[in-house]
Amino acid sequence: VRKPRAQCTQISEQLLCLCLQSRVPPTNEFKVGMKLEARDPRNTTSVCIATVMGLAGVRLRLRLDGSDNTNDFWRLVDSSDIQPIGTCEKNGDMLQPPLEPANSDILKSSTGLCHKAFCWNA
Repeated sequence: VRKPRAQCTQISEQLLCLCLQSRVPPTNEFKVGMKLEARDPRNTTSVCIATVMGLAGVRLRLRLDGSDNTNDFWRLVDSSDIQPIGTCEKNGDMLQPPLEPANSDILKSSTGLCHKAFCWNA
């Protein structure tokens, strides 16, 4: 079944608009070490604190705080997946706490949080 020519033209124009990029790339004023809020690429409903670990043109290499370099990910500077620190608080959104590193001195148990040297039971 063939689509009418007008409908094909409309679809083609919509696809063309989606594929076009700005002729002038956005400026990258980020610096390595800066903190921001970013969507977790493994769970896009979660927003976490991330650190800028590297720069490449208009791309940022990000690391979720508490994570290691095996989970770094890239985002464009104008991505809707990143926002300034404080955006979640201002909008009343949930900000996920930093991940706990595998070598953390804090251990979780069914009775509470324990440090290797002592235990604070609930």
